[in-house]
Amino acid sequence: MEINDKHALEAMMSKAEMTSSQLKIIANPLRLMVLCALVEKERSVSELMETTGASQTLMSNHLAMLRKADIVDYERDHRTLNYFLKDQRMKKLLNTLYDVYCKGEKT
Repeated sequence: MEINDKHALEAMMSKAEMTSSQLKIIANPLRLMVLCALVEKERSVSELMETTGASQTLMSNHLAMLRKADIVDYERDHRTLNYFLKDQRMKKLLNTLYDVYCKGEKT
């Protein structure tokens, strides 16, 4: 990319702003725990609550925020909502974070 290329710089700035917004959304311990759990597999709200120790209200609020950011989505199975990672770019990032921080490897 040419530094003097105004259109390329504008595109890069737009992507940087979007990325920054998504990183701010995932920069929360509970949301990171939820996302690490979803890297492994699709999970119900009950499973996510059990994994994180969060109440239903708290979990619902965090999942709504992640849905609004298009990071996760859900499929309904009768009365159960099963959440999964929606954004493939975020999935790549989370796989890296998962490998580094969630697998329980010693530092």
